[in-house]
Amino acid sequence: MKKHIFVVSAIAIVLIVLAFLGGRYLKPDAPAGGTSVDNLIDGLTSTATSTGGTFPIKVLDTNYGRGYALIQNDSANDVYLWFQDFTTTANASTTVAVNKGVLLKPAGHYEMLPENLIVGQVWATSTVSGSRILIIEK
Repeated sequence: MKKHIFVVSAIAIVLIVLAFLGGRYLKPDAPAGGTSVDNLIDGLTSTATSTGGTFPIKVLDTNYGRGYALIQNDSANDVYLWFQDFTTTANASTTVAVNKGVLLKPAGHYEMLPENLIVGQVWATSTVSGSRILIIEK
């Protein structure tokens, strides 16, 4: 009888803890050949912008509190990223250029994790005006 009460009590405690945490700390099943990863990023902001052709645009401003960022090329054109702080777009236009920086092919992305995080400005330019860029940041 005591063993039965202990088991029921243990199950109840586990259920209460899970209900309290809301499942936030449960890892999903690992994908085939991969490992399970915690995806506990709250407070993400999502934006979209378009390039002005070869004229640079700022896609992320300096953010010393940045914990994560993802920049995705949502166009059929090549997009180039440049990581540097500039005081004006005119100043950026002398440095940010096609065929310089990090190339994002169509549907390509650049992800900033804690181990490769850049807290400064991120600029983009493209081979064609109106190339759509999606940005997620925390």
